[in-house]
Amino acid sequence: MGRGESVRKIQLPDLFPLDLEKEGVTPCFATVVVMSQGKMNQHGRVEYGAFIRNRNVYICPVGALAHYLFMRFHIINEPFPDMSTRKNWYVGDYSH
Repeated sequence: MGRGESVRKIQLPDLFPLDLEKEGVTPCFATVVVMSQGKMNQHGRVEYGAFIRNRNVYICPVGALAHYLFMRFHIINEPFPDMSTRKNWYVGDYSH
């Protein structure tokens, strides 16, 4: 989805779901990533990347993200970021 440097700088607040209306009989959403830093974005442009679920579990990016977050917050026991206020979302380094 992105180059190494861009992907490493993504933080949790950079991810958000987007409901894709009228895309079949079941609800469908895309996970959108705001990419505002990185080698290819030297002019401060806000760029977006997105991914959707794949029926093949071996290549599904949504499942890969779920496994990654599960590993960080349940296996490694990294403390979950304080999201009680919007200002706190961006405090700390959550770009592991």
